[in-house]
Amino acid sequence: NALAENAASQLSAPVLAQSSPRSDKPAFFQRLNPFRKRPKNEPLMPAAPEAKPATPIVSASSNPSPTMAMATRPQPTPPPPIPRYRYQSPPKPAEGNRRDAEHYFVQGLQAQRKRRLPEAVTAYRAATQADPGYFEAHYNLGLAAFEVGNWNLSLNAYENALAITADSVNARFNFALALKQAGYYRDAANELETVLTGKPDETRAHLTLANLYAQQLNEPKQARAHYLKVLEVDPRHPQAAAIRSWLAANP
Repeated sequence: NALAENAASQLSAPVLAQSSPRSDKPAFFQRLNPFRKRPKNEPLMPAAPEAKPATPIVSASSNPSPTMAMATRPQPTPPPPIPRYRYQSPPKPAEGNRRDAEHYFVQGLQAQRKRRLPEAVTAYRAATQADPGYFEAHYNLGLAAFEVGNWNLSLNAYENALAITADSVNARFNFALALKQAGYYRDAANELETVLTGKPDETRAHLTLANLYAQQLNEPKQARAHYLKVLEVDPRHPQAAAIRSWLAANP
């Protein structure tokens, strides 16, 4: 604070140690015999013999062989392994009370449209509990959970949705996006490949898969094939310029 700064500025400078003043009077023995003076070249004390530097002791390990030097060279750190998703693989759920489920579903849909996402998640979960076989409730629960960043809930919801309707392109595509966001890049790529097996011209899947191969999986050859497919299916794709730039930089 200001008081401390002001007090510190008033401290005296450190007192330096002063050497004792040398007397100009002759020493006691010199006064007794003022004519005895030390010879000009006489040393004050006998000079010690000059020490020779010791010969260094060379051990067997002082000069490592080239083989030893290579063995101690730090090795490059391998990239960390890509985590894999543990699939729940739920069976197709039985149907429940659809009437009650639709009531909760409407509440969830209204909350989601108003961007009250936690409320939407709660309502959609109630809908899936009332009717576990309600595909739309699981699907929308996956969407709402994705938007709030709850990847585990989103993944679980999409697995349940796919257990009901396995050929839903949108559910599987969204499932792949959730896997990507959760860091399960290899599993996301596998799900996108499954999407393309049933719908080979799905540009969303090609573009997302190309980005995965280029950015997360470090497989530029695979990325190139899917980027080219995007341009083949849709030459005027909004990302066409960026794709062509990447292709030029990665021949």
